[in-house]
Amino acid sequence: MTTKEASSPKPATRPVAAIADHSLPSPNPRLLSSGFMIGENTGRKIEAFLSRIPGEAGLFKPNQEELLQAVVNELLQNQWADDQAVIALDACIDELTANKTLNTQSLGSWLRRHRNDPEAVIDCLTLDPPVELDLVYERLPKTGSQKQVFLARWKSSQRRVVLKRVMGSTEVRDLIGEREGKSHPLSLEGPHPNIVASYPLRNSAGEPFLVEKEVLVLNDGWKADGYQEAANALHDLASALAFIHHDGLVHGDIKPDNIGRDGCYVLLDFGICRRVKDFLPESTPTGSLRTRPPELLTKTSIDNPQAIDIWALAATMFKGLTGRFPLITEREPIPRVSDAVNRIAFEKELAHRVTDEWDKWVRVDLIPLPFQQVLMPALERSAAKRPSAAEFLTSVNAHLSAYLPSRSESGSFSPIEALRQILLYLPDPQSLALAPQSRKEALKKKIDQIERVEGLDEAQQRSLTELKRALLGVAV
Repeated sequence: MTTKEASSPKPATRPVAAIADHSLPSPNPRLLSSGFMIGENTGRKIEAFLSRIPGEAGLFKPNQEELLQAVVNELLQNQWADDQAVIALDACIDELTANKTLNTQSLGSWLRRHRNDPEAVIDCLTLDPPVELDLVYERLPKTGSQKQVFLARWKSSQRRVVLKRVMGSTEVRDLIGEREGKSHPLSLEGPHPNIVASYPLRNSAGEPFLVEKEVLVLNDGWKADGYQEAANALHDLASALAFIHHDGLVHGDIKPDNIGRDGCYVLLDFGICRRVKDFLPESTPTGSLRTRPPELLTKTSIDNPQAIDIWALAATMFKGLTGRFPLITEREPIPRVSDAVNRIAFEKELAHRVTDEWDKWVRVDLIPLPFQQVLMPALERSAAKRPSAAEFLTSVNAHLSAYLPSRSESGSFSPIEALRQILLYLPDPQSLALAPQSRKEALKKKIDQIERVEGLDEAQQRSLTELKRALLGVAV
């Protein structure tokens, strides 16, 4: 035998008896067939794993084959595509071979909720949440470059909460925590009733997280269900904006999917919120193109960064009332940031609409009459002409008071709802004539109050006139 022959590795062989001594599990025909029913890639992945020899990473412990079978069943039942299923399956195998425990109930939920999205499943599978939380239901669509967002459960109260995993460098994570970590989301106290409260936590490895109360989050399909809802949404969000602007902050990213509803409307996601003095639009992209103001689209000087929020809120409400954003058609596709060429071209088109086609796009006639005096000043092309947040809130209260309930009396009706209730339950003239004088005086006082508010249409004003005549006709 030559030296070369002596140094050559021999093919690895192992007697069948030795394999048996190590209790290698026999391939499960059901598991293999299920894998090939999904597709060849998935089937080959299962076959390769089950055929591994003892001593190598990947040898099953008791019940691991059953766990893998449950994973494959979920992939099959939820009709995962082969190329996506094999990625999710590979991640599950990695967890099994790392001797980690898989919660089949949670894993099944992730595979159902994130069909053909193995990245989302892997994010859930590999997440190490803070000890205060014991279950992650799913990764939410709001996941971005700064945060991964999950729906989870708080142990002590068994309440569902939103869990945000803060990403990036230590400096970035600390900054986001400072911006968003205001107070405990499971308490009744927060920084403001229309601002979501965030509570900072860390997991066993020291990674930072934020926990928030679960609320219904709006999206681009949101349209206000009538003037009352639109007015109350506008009041709540203007109130939140006035609060943060008074503190010298700029939210920077107001849009439908950063607005929640939980009895009232709340402002969400302060990830790019910053102080006015720290506002540097040239180095920090600000806001969605859907609600990005003219001065950022045309890259002109920013003298008043807080005016950006005013435009964005008004643009969001413009969408809620008219069905489209001010500078974008209703179904116009917006290129993603990853699609750099088309994204840049679209930004140039929006800048063109600002400079050359403004009146064509930002149309006052599309806005319902009661909202015109509130929204049009906020949608001024010049940031200097827009109202402050405090002025905006004052305008909402003045011009939309007919649609807003009294803020001093919990559960009270708005003036328009009060009028509807009066018309619905008012007795006939004969019964009204028999009512106590105090009852009639109280009714007249309420009618006078309704008559003084702004925003009533002709039919409502006519109803008030008829009510006053009826009262005069039975007065004693």
